[in-house]
Amino acid sequence: MDQNSIEVNLKSIKTVIKNRATLVAVSKYVSASEIKMAYDLGQRDFGENRVPELLEKAKSLKDDCPDIKWHMIGNLQSNKIKKLLQCPNLVSVQSVYEKKHIELFNEHLNFKLNFFIQVNTSNEENKGGVETKEEILELSKLVNNSYFKFAGLMTMGRLNGTKEDVRISFSQLKNISYEVSRELNCQLLCSMGMSGDFEVALECGSEVVRVGSSIFK
Repeated sequence: MDQNSIEVNLKSIKTVIKNRATLVAVSKYVSASEIKMAYDLGQRDFGENRVPELLEKAKSLKDDCPDIKWHMIGNLQSNKIKKLLQCPNLVSVQSVYEKKHIELFNEHLNFKLNFFIQVNTSNEENKGGVETKEEILELSKLVNNSYFKFAGLMTMGRLNGTKEDVRISFSQLKNISYEVSRELNCQLLCSMGMSGDFEVALECGSEVVRVGSSIFK
């Protein structure tokens, strides 16, 4: 993909987002050179869903893109967490929902890293994530590493759902975030919205949107 096309797409998306949310450009299907093109256009936050590809791209772009920020947005595997922590400029993990994963981060993390707890607000069996406020609070209390910061909640809209289905899922996450923030006396972010539904997510108060194909298409 050429830089001009990426530029047009980024401008279009950022016009919609304005200053309401952080745009994470999902780069799982694109090359390091295309990521560099987006970086040169001012994009800084990028998301990958597999640890090997994330490490490969992050290491190859470390010198050319010194201010890049990487977000792990895919399903976590216990045996990949130590490798994940070798990623240069890793700033967040947006798919935490298992006790054993928090325990591994507690044990091995030695730099500041934000994490989002994944919530399955659409109640789909094929999706990971917790489903209740109580589960979120329980996981948050397991953190005993000062580098590991509970930054927010993440969800995905219902696969093949209607716009109203998606809106319900996003609104539910926002309501849960208010409740948990109040109980923990903190300010949590909501990461929700992808290429097909990020405008609905913004309407529901998302502070982080994860957009891939609408940028790199």
